[in-house]
Amino acid sequence: MKMWTLLAQVLSLAFVGTVKNGKVIPSDVESKENTKKKQRRIRCPLCGWQPDGKPYWGCEKCFAAFDTFKTHAHCPNQKCGNSWSYTQCIACHRQSPHEEWYENEE
Repeated sequence: MKMWTLLAQVLSLAFVGTVKNGKVIPSDVESKENTKKKQRRIRCPLCGWQPDGKPYWGCEKCFAAFDTFKTHAHCPNQKCGNSWSYTQCIACHRQSPHEEWYENEE
């Protein structure tokens, strides 16, 4: 009988909210948190290729390799300070404005 009671409690949490650190978080609060954490999708505006976080790009001044989307098109070397307004796609090898790579997920 205890197992059925526990199962009923778990199932009711699915409709009420989730448990974090021993507290029940209502579903409406949880969905607001998820909306805030929603990340923008990154992909080539020309061919649709999506980067995987690897350091495919390199700085022509200091030769540092980096992921241009982690640094938002700035060289990670603090002493260098180089930045770019266009990003070249690894897949199609064409350039497009860096900001056009970001799109909101729906």
